[in-house]
Order: sequence, then structure tokens, then C-alpha cells
Amino acid sequence: MKKFATPDHTYLLLIENPDQPPTIRQALQADSTHYKITTAHSLSEARKHLSKPFPDFVITDLELQDGRGMELLSDADYPISCPLIVVAEETSRQEACQALRLGAHEYILKDVTPSYEIPRVVQRLIKEKNFVIEYKKTLHDLLESEKRTQSSYELIRLILKGTASKGKKDFLKSLVQHMALALKLPFAGIGKLNYPDKKDVTVQTFWNVDNFGEEFTYDLKNTPCDHVFKKEWFVYPDEVSKLFPKDQMLVDMGIDSYMGIALFDAFEKPIGIIWVMDTKPFKDIQSMKEIMTIFAVRAETELAFSLIDKEHEKN
Repeated sequence: MKKFATPDHTYLLLIENPDQPPTIRQALQADSTHYKITTAHSLSEARKHLSKPFPDFVITDLELQDGRGMELLSDADYPISCPLIVVAEETSRQEACQALRLGAHEYILKDVTPSYEIPRVVQRLIKEKNFVIEYKKTLHDLLESEKRTQSSYELIRLILKGTASKGKKDFLKSLVQHMALALKLPFAGIGKLNYPDKKDVTVQTFWNVDNFGEEFTYDLKNTPCDHVFKKEWFVYPDEVSKLFPKDQMLVDMGIDSYMGIALFDAFEKPIGIIWVMDTKPFKDIQSMKEIMTIFAVRAETELAFSLIDKEHEKN
């Protein structure tokens, strides 16, 4: 989801092993108009820079002369709001995955990832961080609003509960259920785009009125989801079944309205979709999109991590 433009002059702390080629620095310097880059060559040197003003995010080699870059995540004063990217070789993929479990936001395999993709990973994390800031502001505004009704508090409760971290097995189910409840809609789902053909989607979880439906795969052709992937998000406020008469599921369920948002990985590659549906026309579409986007960001992150884990299992 391309939600925010990349801000200028992002403060980036780059921690490089001086014994390794400066691949990351060279790639970022080619896009240096976006960044203010400070370079360190060891954990001890990096820690001297981890003070106010704190970097917007950190990129570190996995192996450093005085330790491992991901050790920073264990520092008591390392803020959870600062994304950290671990850079490793293909042979260290397993340890890079471990860094994700410890709290890193992304890893780059520099002998696999083309150098021109590296700035895109960084820009992706900047967008996600900006979204978190906007998300917190939205919740704060809701709490401070003069309209402090019970429904406002219930909405916030559902958002917080639905986007909270849980076990991998139940997270997407909880997210979809609470998204449907927050939007007061009967149908919601998350699907994974299947490669290499990108012609069909496997539904990971589907909320159907008051219970979860079974996993299934459907062809994108002649469905509103196909338009979502082309435009990143799409809404049909009414008569969607009439617009897509060949989508048998919509017709059989009597669906009248549909909204979907495409999900992307760190390289802006489409990996899935999140959607909601109703048998009645939508109302207040802008508010729906704002709420749904909060859930979509968490779904995007979780789906991307699950695909990384599956790729690791294959190897």
C-alpha cells in the first residue's frame, strides 16, 4: 500500500563492517537526496550515535568486528519505533530470519538483492513508519474528540485488539474478525496472491457473518479483486454483483458492495489482498477506508513475514 510519500532528509544510521564491500552505502548514496546518512563501523561506534536526535532507522551488517548488528535490539534504550534492517549474505539467511523474530523490520541478502532495490526497501520502511505515526494520531484524535460516545471507544477497542500481536496461527483470523466488527460488516477476508502466474488468490482466512469460512482459491479474472491489484485499492459502493456477473460467489451470496486493498512486500511486489463486503450499499466510504487501512498494514506485514518463513523452510 503506497500511503505516504518519502520525506526528505531522513536520518539514517548505517553500520558497516569495514572488511566487507560497501554495497549498501553505495546504493543509498545513489539516492542520497532522500537521506542524511551517518556511518559507523562497529557496535560501540554505533551506540554513540544512538542518542537524541535518534536516527529515523538503522541499517546494520549482521557480522561486525565487535558483535552482531541485531544486538542493538536488546539495548534498553533502543526505541521500538526505530526500524532496523539487517544486512547478511545468502549463507546467513537463517540468522537474518532470526533477527526478524527478535524485532528487526527487514533483512537484505546483499549477494541476492540487486543494489537498485535497496533504496526501495528503505523507502518502504519510511512509509510504514509514517503510517504508524498517523495511526497513533488518528486514535488520539478519536479519544480527544468531543464526540466521546460509547461507539467511538468500542471502535478503538476493536482496532487495538485486532491489530495486536498474537501467535502466527491465529493472528490473521483475529485481524479479519475484528476488522469486520469494527466496520460492522458481515464479510471480510485476506488472500495470498499465487505466483508465478499471479492469476489466482488463495484465501488465508474468511469471516462469514459470525464464523470463519474454509480456505479456498479463486481465479482473479472477472472479479473486483483483479481491479484492486491494478489500482492498489478499489471500492464498489453498490451493485457490485451486477458489475461482475461472472463472479459466482458474489452472485450466490447476494453481495452488493465491496472494498479491497492490495498488500505488498518490502520490494513493492504484490503479495495479497484484504477486502470487505456487504449485502447492502456502503456508507461513509472515506471513514471505512481509513479504518480498513489500519488493519491492512498489519495484514501486509504478517503476510510478508509468513512468506519469508515459508521460503526459509524450502531452503
